[in-house]
Amino acid sequence: MGELTEDILEAVKKEIENSPDKVIQINKFAEKHKVCQKILHYKFILKYGISIKDYHDKLKFELLEILIRQKNGKYSRTSFDIATSLGFRTDSGLQNFLKRTKGITFTKYLRSVNNNQ
Repeated sequence: MGELTEDILEAVKKEIENSPDKVIQINKFAEKHKVCQKILHYKFILKYGISIKDYHDKLKFELLEILIRQKNGKYSRTSFDIATSLGFRTDSGLQNFLKRTKGITFTKYLRSVNNNQ
């Protein structure tokens, strides 16, 4: 295994930022940069204050908000359209993501977004 440098951490962060709609696997980042997966995970948290998975979820959620607010702030896309734009195969993937990250359903989240506009 190679040494984990600041450049590698920055490269991993950029890869995540450039593809919030993709599935990420920490082991793939570790293999690509020839570093230990556990050390990559630990050092990423030390440097950025958030795990790789949580950082990816944060970016995916930000993209979700953008997709929902498109079309003059009015919801005009189906949950399936949004789900596939975020890299999920079905809208149940989006439902599970929202349940896991925010503890609410897509419909409840959509209502809260529309009520705040």
